[in-house]
Amino acid sequence: MKEEIIAGGEVTSGKIYPGLLTRVIRKKEQIAEVEVTKVQRQQQEAKDVIEGEMCGLSLKTKKKVQLEIGDKLEFFTREVVSRTLKS
Repeated sequence: MKEEIIAGGEVTSGKIYPGLLTRVIRKKEQIAEVEVTKVQRQQQEAKDVIEGEMCGLSLKTKKKVQLEIGDKLEFFTREVVSRTLKS
């Protein structure tokens, strides 16, 4: 079962776009990890939003998470690197 979270706020640094992973931080503790599925600027879907802009986000999670005022979102990417052993 997957849950959707709708959130809004100001981008304080960097750029946010669909596909980014997000840590939800409350009182310096990570409470969830979610994925950005949609980004909106001025109630219109956008490809991305940048530092200083207000935005709305749709976030996908595997467990129910209730965001609270003051929660922080940290966005990141995760790369999977496959390695092979040479004989």
